[in-house]
Amino acid sequence: MSRSGIGHGTRLGDHAVVLGGSIAGLFAARVLSDHFERVTLFDRDVLPADASGRKGVPQGAHFHSFALRGERIAEGWFPGLSEGLRRRGAVGVELGPDFRWFHFGGWKSGRPSGLELTCLTRPEIEAEVRVRVAALPNVRIVERTEVLGLVAEGRRVAGVRVRERTDGAEEAVSAALVVDATGRGSQGPRWLEAIGCARPPESSVKVDVGYATRFFRRPPDGTVPWKVLFVVGEAPGSRRLGIVAPVEGGRWIALLVGLLGDHPPADDEGWMAFARSLPNPELADALAAAEPLTSAATYRFPAHLRRHYERMPDLPDGFVVVGDAHCSFNPIYGQGMTAAALGVEALDRALSSAAASGRGLLGFSAPTQRAIASTADGAWMMATGEDLRHPEVAGERPFGTALVNAYMARLMRATQRDPALTAVLYRVVHMLAEPTALMHPAVAARVLWHGW
Repeated sequence: MSRSGIGHGTRLGDHAVVLGGSIAGLFAARVLSDHFERVTLFDRDVLPADASGRKGVPQGAHFHSFALRGERIAEGWFPGLSEGLRRRGAVGVELGPDFRWFHFGGWKSGRPSGLELTCLTRPEIEAEVRVRVAALPNVRIVERTEVLGLVAEGRRVAGVRVRERTDGAEEAVSAALVVDATGRGSQGPRWLEAIGCARPPESSVKVDVGYATRFFRRPPDGTVPWKVLFVVGEAPGSRRLGIVAPVEGGRWIALLVGLLGDHPPADDEGWMAFARSLPNPELADALAAAEPLTSAATYRFPAHLRRHYERMPDLPDGFVVVGDAHCSFNPIYGQGMTAAALGVEALDRALSSAAASGRGLLGFSAPTQRAIASTADGAWMMATGEDLRHPEVAGERPFGTALVNAYMARLMRATQRDPALTAVLYRVVHMLAEPTALMHPAVAARVLWHGW
């Protein structure tokens, strides 16, 4: 799939390059198209014309959803995107009445929230975004191409070296800006090292998560009193959870997850036994009554991983990192696509500021990478903090972690009785509010009152 053309109103350079064609890379290409004459996106895979899965997105068969903040950002870049996802079969789920969440031994209150989640499989989401990016007149998507390294001129990155995977032809491609969106497996640290820079420091929280996902025929409306069911064991005693959600094609996607090596089996009998082991029987009962359409697909995720490019003393100009290549979260929290959108949004603001200031891209990369990094702070704190409830999870525990986790446990129990607290929690989970909103004095007072 390739389209090319020349953009208009460009302010910062002739050519920009994006490495990686998943969600973060597609978002980056869209943003760069507003600031450069031409944008080229390189990806190793053959990018499917339809919503087929592909090797470069091994987690694509499992449950994905935009957090609401991410969908709103993407809608701004691609007007009509939400409607396009609906045409592909996405199902709207109102947080509250349609979303049934069992956690800390009880169900969260179900008052209407006015917040609607979009449920659709990852390949369909990516296909819709990719079609829209490919239609941009100044963006060219180049498939079957791997990145060999960066091209340096003095203390800045001036392009990339790539190799066409079919015939092995190598090429140096000049660019005013290179954006690494190659995902968790990014070779960015090695590329920087090869041009004489330091490797970025890393933070890791080891969780050893295992997934097993199956599809079922969705029963008629009204069969169950929910659209999404989420059953979570209480840490640290339980390491298991399950999700059932509606997706396109009249199907349920059913996901079972276990942490710290307690992974769900792939065989049908073992998979259902794992579902029966969850702390509430409703999920297993619903699946036992539904028609299975597939066997289980599995996936493993070893650790949260954050590469601190923002801490590098010698990060060269002309190079920026976004998405999972910068910060990769335990996927059970559904933050990845939205965190990518937040990082690319920060990149967009930095590019607009550089154009308005007249300074161009001189001194651009280091402050921009710091801005991108700051967008991940809240999501990192929420996701790693939840996993660090398990004492066996290996990772740095910031000062006060035990106190924060004790408070969060009280809050989670209080949401079973207090719809106002549930509404605040939903806004934080969907990145419409900062995690600090959960510590607001009015919220803390309600939590403590319920605790007493």
